Amino acid sequence: MAQKFYQKPAFIFFAVCLAASLVAVATYYFTRNNPFDTTVTPEEDVVRTVAAVSKLMVLPTDEKPTVATVSDVTKLSEQPFFKNAANGDKVLIFNQKKQAILWRPDNNLIIEVAPINITESSPSAENPTVNTASPTPAQEPIRFFLYNGARVSRLTQVYETELLGTVSGAEVAGRDNAENEYDDTVLIDLSGSNKTQAETLAKTLGITVSELPDGEIKPSEGDFLIIVGKDKAPVPTVQ
Repeated sequence: MAQKFYQKPAFIFFAVCLAASLVAVATYYFTRNNPFDTTVTPEEDVVRTVAAVSKLMVLPTDEKPTVATVSDVTKLSEQPFFKNAANGDKVLIFNQKKQAILWRPDNNLIIEVAPINITESSPSAENPTVNTASPTPAQEPIRFFLYNGARVSRLTQVYETELLGTVSGAEVAGRDNAENEYDDTVLIDLSGSNKTQAETLAKTLGITVSELPDGEIKPSEGDFLIIVGKDKAPVPTVQ
């Protein structure tokens, strides 16, 4: 009876030690092969994510990215960047470079890379918000009609060179002579609905905004009319 009394506790002790050893080994291999377990801190997550992704593509080296985890892909369905995302994917967001990278740890694949517009709310593990930047649309040309208001030969042709060199996207729709003479060059908004743009253009060109002067005929083309006055006439040189 005494022999059995001591053998049973010994067996239990051996079983407990064996189970503890198996748990330790399993934990070691799980941690080693799954760097995104729940025990890591956000800082460690960033380090490990960057280390893994940098083996697949060249990453910016002058900034530390924000790293977020996709936890509910259904909330991101309206964002094109997350079209092929899955729960568990990692998002690396480089604010200065305005670049986002979607990486899948499960099979170590880059799913998406895109330029971004950073939203006011920072991405989080629950809601990594990334707005992919759409291509900038081509600038609509700004069409000007020029009137010679100083009776100086070729004045509108000379001013056209200054205009095109100063205003990006400017086009000259046509040229003609004004009905009257003007000391100062003025800009007229032909549609009457571009007040802010007219003020910006006038400031850029160093001229003033005006209503269409009495006696002048409104041109049928162009967004703005510029009546070039005597202040823009070339100063004659003395030989």
